[in-house]
Amino acid sequence: MHCRRFLPSLFPLSFFLVLLVIVRIPQSLGNPDGYRACRDPRFECGGISIGYPFSGDGIPPGCGHPGLQLYCENNIVTIEILDVIYQVLRIGEDNQTLQIARKDFMTDFCHPQFESSAFDSTLFNIFPGYTNVALFYDCTSAIPHSLGSYDCNGSHKNVSIIPPAFIREVCARNITVPISETSLRRIANSASLLEEALKTGFEVELNVSLKVDSKACQNAGIPVELVFLTYRINQIATAQMILGFL
Repeated sequence: MHCRRFLPSLFPLSFFLVLLVIVRIPQSLGNPDGYRACRDPRFECGGISIGYPFSGDGIPPGCGHPGLQLYCENNIVTIEILDVIYQVLRIGEDNQTLQIARKDFMTDFCHPQFESSAFDSTLFNIFPGYTNVALFYDCTSAIPHSLGSYDCNGSHKNVSIIPPAFIREVCARNITVPISETSLRRIANSASLLEEALKTGFEVELNVSLKVDSKACQNAGIPVELVFLTYRINQIATAQMILGFL
């Protein structure tokens, strides 16, 4: 795969010029040194070393996608996705995949700090082999479709795990999270196995539309903001062309 800029062939020039005025383009786009500045920087933390198209400490502003911002605290890598913080367990640079786990479930599942896990489909796709389950807290009656029930100490007294299609109004709270299908088949009523499955997390990959050849772009020193800006422009051009036929 080549380092594509996604420049549209049918996009009106006047609209493109207006967009360039409205959108703040990094100074590096007009500066050869700015291109080179994006070539080699890497985010380093907790044994994870990654560069383009991620952003974070060690990577200059404008060289990484803002939706792929990584954080390092106490040698632990985290990423925030739609208001939920995940611990990054592994990043596969070659195939641009991440293994992540909810940070609030890294201790136990009885003290959730965030709402249900959801993902921006323009950035991430969940890998095959994982399925969503719902953790229902403090249910006041038996759950007929429960895959397992567990006692909790603290703010919640009990939790049941069920397929998310079965909504239970008798429960105080529910949180949806992806889990390995293999782990789900063997969890039953074992709290330790559920904890292990949640701490192991799940895999997501960058959306295919973002899977530019990172090595090629990185070697060229092209700031990722240009790649994603032109991709968005191409999306708008396509939508405009479709509306023109309606």
